[in-house]
Amino acid sequence: MCDLAPCAAAQALARERVALQAAGGGDAEMAALEQHLVALLADAVAADLVSGHTELALARMQTALEFNCFAPAIFGGIPACVSL
Repeated sequence: MCDLAPCAAAQALARERVALQAAGGGDAEMAALEQHLVALLADAVAADLVSGHTELALARMQTALEFNCFAPAIFGGIPACVSL
């Protein structure tokens, strides 16, 4: 578990997103949660870039994209961004 505030916030938002999906939540709530998650990712990448850690920033973005676009079946199967 991560003890940094941004990491903990991202984990909390991700848990809330899973709970909202399970409860059949509305599109507006889901969109708001996803916007917050993207904002946290953008802030983390910006902090990496400002501190000179460009490779870490790139790795962070690549990880987020790969996980969300090519998620393993255990995390929900084929996500919406992968078209068949």
